Amino acid sequence: MLSFLLGAVTGAVAATVTLPPTVHVAGLYVTTTVAARGPKPTAALRARNVRIDVSARDPFTTHEVLEAIAPIPIESARVIVQRYGVTNVELASPIGRDQLLEEYRAADVLFLHLNAYRAFERVLPSKLFEYAALGKPLWAGVAGFAAEFTKSEIPNSAVFPPCDINSAVGSLDDLILEDMPRTEFVGKYQRGVITGQLAEQVLAVARNEGRALVQG
Repeated sequence: MLSFLLGAVTGAVAATVTLPPTVHVAGLYVTTTVAARGPKPTAALRARNVRIDVSARDPFTTHEVLEAIAPIPIESARVIVQRYGVTNVELASPIGRDQLLEEYRAADVLFLHLNAYRAFERVLPSKLFEYAALGKPLWAGVAGFAAEFTKSEIPNSAVFPPCDINSAVGSLDDLILEDMPRTEFVGKYQRGVITGQLAEQVLAVARNEGRALVQG
């Protein structure tokens, strides 16, 4: 099975169908189950007339990809995940929230990686908060604001530039491989606290605008 996750790389891989030295690749697409995550890989595959057998539903996260391929028997099959050709990746069926938390707790290190796109330098993934609250060592391939936030706010975390394998491996030495509860972080960023702060900011703006209208 071929699983395509990103539009740009999908286009590059799908282009091999029309390259003379690798025309035999076209036959592989015909005999292989092809899965696409979202609109971009779908468009790239269709532009090359590559058949799509399985498509993830909106919002096109990894959960939806695994849900889409769940009916396909892959236990004894060779599964190729676009871009990374390692052989020690285990594809699990979709699981419920409670079981997911158990998997998190059983892990030695929790890993988060965003691609090396400028847009991702201005985002703060909610997964950072989820991982940090568990107290596990956090290994994060992030840049920009997410990198600064992780370094300053999350103890026992290792940050490396996205897509930089050597830096990723080297950064593992920065981690203490044991559980360390992040009580201060949880207290500071729990939903009730930040929701209350947001409400206070909204009310402060409303009060200032009201005073300005009266004075005007």
